[in-house]
Amino acid sequence: MTTQSVPAGWYPDPSAPDVKRWWDGTTWTTHVQPAAPAAPPPPTPSPPPGSIAAARQAIGPSTSTVEPVAELESERERWLQFAKAEYWEMVEAFDSERAALEKQVAAVEAALVDRHERLDLQEMGFFDDGDHPVADSVEFKQAVEVARTRRKAMGQRKDAVLGSTSWTVNGSVTEGRKMVDEFSKLMLRAYNSELDALVKTTNATNSGVKIDALGKKRDQIRKLGRSMNIEIHPEYHDLAVYEIRQTGMFQAAKLREKEAERARREELREQAKVEAELRREQEKLDKEATLYLQALAAMEANPDATPEEVEALRVKIAEVEAAQADVMMRAANTRAGHVYVISNPGAFGGDMVKIGMTRRLDPMDRINELGDASVPFRFSVHALIFSSDAVTLEAELHRRFEAVRVNRVNRRREFFRATPQQVRDTLVDLSAHVVEFAETPTNEEWDASR
Repeated sequence: MTTQSVPAGWYPDPSAPDVKRWWDGTTWTTHVQPAAPAAPPPPTPSPPPGSIAAARQAIGPSTSTVEPVAELESERERWLQFAKAEYWEMVEAFDSERAALEKQVAAVEAALVDRHERLDLQEMGFFDDGDHPVADSVEFKQAVEVARTRRKAMGQRKDAVLGSTSWTVNGSVTEGRKMVDEFSKLMLRAYNSELDALVKTTNATNSGVKIDALGKKRDQIRKLGRSMNIEIHPEYHDLAVYEIRQTGMFQAAKLREKEAERARREELREQAKVEAELRREQEKLDKEATLYLQALAAMEANPDATPEEVEALRVKIAEVEAAQADVMMRAANTRAGHVYVISNPGAFGGDMVKIGMTRRLDPMDRINELGDASVPFRFSVHALIFSSDAVTLEAELHRRFEAVRVNRVNRRREFFRATPQQVRDTLVDLSAHVVEFAETPTNEEWDASR
């Protein structure tokens, strides 16, 4: 630097770059000051998002030998594939959620439809009554449910009630049809209410009476709706009658089961009495046999005993042994016993007999039990027939008189609308061993009462 070319001013000190020294135009002075820091370079503007420059800035300086444009295209493709995968995952999740929601909506709609249908049926008098008499049945429940389902379908189709289609209100056919429909629904509700009441009071014997009552209800509805030609459809009425009839049959079946169970219990009680009686008789005969044998041994050892006395004891022993054999036979053979033919004219008249069988050793014990306080007079005995197969003989007599059986539900009630003479003739026809048959036996209570 020459003195002629550099004007006076502050310049960086060649010996200390971080300070400035004053140059007076000729030489350096001793005046110094800190050098001002260099101004930072202006910031480089960021590239716009999504541009290639932005992608390169995110990736950083490339160390690959691939051309920068090809590298950026590869990276772009990789990001596109990643974005597509994310997108389809979101689509699948959305579709799954939408399917679940659609399923819930369908279930709610079905429940609403079912509720509306049930409300419509209830307006017509249809109720899902779990207290139906046949609810605990299997065979009859299925038959009744089929009939009720068909009736409900007719109600929903508005086929259960017939009505006029030309009725008008203020000249309007539409209003007239609406009025006929409402009145028909009211009539059907009254009919169904009557049907439910009749079904719940149907038993084994009154189904015919209940069917007649329902028919009268149908006639009442026909009379009330005569002006609009309203009446219960014949098919609908037939289904209702069928339901009452099935209910009556179910009640009759229940009654038969109950009576059969009662008969089984009675038979078991009778069997227990027979076994106890045979056991007591066997013990009694065993005692008698022991006493007679001891007496015979003592008599045979006594020189003063006569042959006649010894023989009499042996005869007694033989009788006891025969009785023991008979008891053992009766105990072993459950079909042996007495068939009895008895009547009670004071209670049932002269044209009714009871034909039964007992295994009691003394059949009169059983007959006396039958004539207890439940009848006003004791039974009169026409015949007592012992048979080694009394069960078969009794069953054959019952078969011959089945047409005149009085109680057709409880088979243990062995009463028949027949005269003693008819029973006697049947026994002769069967070649039964009848020692004695009294057509008009003595009955002291009945005779004295008359």
